[in-house]
Amino acid sequence: MKKKNFLIVMVAVLFVSVFSIGFYFDGDPNADVAPFVTSINPSTADTIPPGGFPYATLFNFNYQTVPGMNGGTVGAMFFGGKYYFNRWNGTTVYRYNNNGPGGGPGTLADSLTYIGSCRDLATDGVFIYGGTASTTLYRFDPNTMATLKTFTLAGGATRALAWDPNRKGFWNTNFSGNIFFHDTNGVLVTQITSTLAGKYGLGFDSTTSQDSAFLWVWNQGSSSTTNELYKIHIQSGTVKETYIFTLTGASIGIAGGAEVIANVVPNKLVLLLNYQNFALVGYNLKNLTVTPPSWSEQNSGLTTALYSVSAVDDNVAWVCGAGGKVLRTTNKGQNWLDASGNLPATTDMYNIWGIDANTALVTGSPAAGSYMWRTTNGGANWTQVFFESGGFGDGIWMTSATNGFFYGDPVGGRWSLWKTSNGGVNWDSTGLYVPSGSLAGWNNAIFGLGTYLYFGTNGTSLYVSSNNGTTWFTQTTPAVNQYAIWFNNASVGLAGGANLYVTTNGGSNWATMTAPGTGNISGICGTGNEWWFTRQATSVYYTSNNGTNWTTQYTAPAGSFYHLTKARSGSTLWGVRSNGGISRYGTPITGVNNISSTVPENYSLSQNYPNPFNPVTKINFALPKAGYVTLKVYDVLGREVTTLVNGNYNAGTYTVDFNAANLASGMYFYKLEVNGFSSVKKMMLIK
Repeated sequence: MKKKNFLIVMVAVLFVSVFSIGFYFDGDPNADVAPFVTSINPSTADTIPPGGFPYATLFNFNYQTVPGMNGGTVGAMFFGGKYYFNRWNGTTVYRYNNNGPGGGPGTLADSLTYIGSCRDLATDGVFIYGGTASTTLYRFDPNTMATLKTFTLAGGATRALAWDPNRKGFWNTNFSGNIFFHDTNGVLVTQITSTLAGKYGLGFDSTTSQDSAFLWVWNQGSSSTTNELYKIHIQSGTVKETYIFTLTGASIGIAGGAEVIANVVPNKLVLLLNYQNFALVGYNLKNLTVTPPSWSEQNSGLTTALYSVSAVDDNVAWVCGAGGKVLRTTNKGQNWLDASGNLPATTDMYNIWGIDANTALVTGSPAAGSYMWRTTNGGANWTQVFFESGGFGDGIWMTSATNGFFYGDPVGGRWSLWKTSNGGVNWDSTGLYVPSGSLAGWNNAIFGLGTYLYFGTNGTSLYVSSNNGTTWFTQTTPAVNQYAIWFNNASVGLAGGANLYVTTNGGSNWATMTAPGTGNISGICGTGNEWWFTRQATSVYYTSNNGTNWTTQYTAPAGSFYHLTKARSGSTLWGVRSNGGISRYGTPITGVNNISSTVPENYSLSQNYPNPFNPVTKINFALPKAGYVTLKVYDVLGREVTTLVNGNYNAGTYTVDFNAANLASGMYFYKLEVNGFSSVKKMMLIK
């Protein structure tokens, strides 16, 4: 039986310099203006906020002299550790790492091509969205900026855009006219009356004060010498704050995109404002009280081995293991649901890739060969999409929702290498002939980022592709076996066999690193200067200084770690073990607590207390016998706001903490369902 392992890819970044001058669209009195900057006086004043502006400047990234970015750049977006600079008059998105002064943009990560001409961007934490000043809204893959879906909005065009996590939809507006709210089907739900005539950026904010949610509106002044920032109370539609910014020159730094995101700078709620063609500035709206991340054990319901974990984001993750088992969570691991569906119980599943909350690919290799299955309904049903006689499937890596790569042990003296371009429905090995010699692979030993792919072997050779798997070359590690590989940036990476190996030049050279513990290394992941790794034992090792010093950060109660990974979009870590154990590293989850094991006579759902509340309340429920319990919260329109409980519970009485800090004031309903019993009660949130 194969051991579990993990391999990661390094990304090479390519800066494509695009020289651009501005354009002016005739016929629109509020047309986009992108002046061409010919020279800059170093003493020219930068983006100075007006007197009395209460929000401190955290960083000021002035890009006006950067070729390609100094004409038409309006982006104010942060996602996955990178700032996104999109252009309204071009098809290039520049991504900068968050290693600059004050946590702002620093080094260029890469440049991507997208649909082009988008103004404001927004994110729901999984995807990025943008509009081209029309009623069409685009959903983008944040890693490639490929268009994944288009929406048609029933209300006005999208020049400014914000995602509303409370209402599960989009606020959008054109230069002039009202501000509209659409659900995720594009249906117009409500609107805010607005007389502003230069709206360009929107940011959603339900954190800065004890009140309902707000929209920050970044508006171009009518004279082209000022920008206007408005804080609009969503529930009443009234303007609560107004600030006038004087520009350094006519149309120099006019209002572009806007966004409000927590922890762009650690422990701060940040308002991002783009001064078109000029600068991106981050303002501190509020210092956040952040509970530090910690390790905790989660209940898989299994005692059999789990071999692989794939984390889509901080909420959604998939695991697979022995006996055809697949589990899925959509609430940070508070509940893990059986997603095995019709998978054969006689086949061990060694590697899994979760594309999103409903779509995943899993591979297993009984004696007959290598199989792969695909689900699009959360694991209720699986369809076989791949079979290779005599092979062993090692790992799947999807570079987007549609494109991906699959590698397995050699068959007939050649590596088993396959590509997909339709989300794993079909796999093609055309032109992917790579002789294997006497080598074999390891499950989980593949990782991709950008156009680079890596996969590990049981020799000293580590295989690398710089063109998404079309051609391959090898790098040499100090010893045999690469069970796990991870790069935190294009240069610095770690690999693991019996020991840790380190490179500081993109893998051209590898050296042995002193590391704690004994046994084969089973997982590596990291971010910035931080790294975590596991051996096939119970400990998780951690360094905050690129391996100069290591500590034992966590010891699991039992079982050996078989895989460790980090959320692709987010910061949560998950590790799976030989005894069905699942360990999680992240912000603690508010859980469901059993307050009495005495068996009650009847099912019951109690009134929340306190009620009204702000922002935390408790909800109790009682079960006379075990069952599958769901407890969900809905708004007054019947839309689901959140799921508090979703799993199997024994007979007893339970209490749940509900934190509504991110919700607007108003009436809400909560509904308990279990074993055919259903009960609904209402509660009032007053901020």
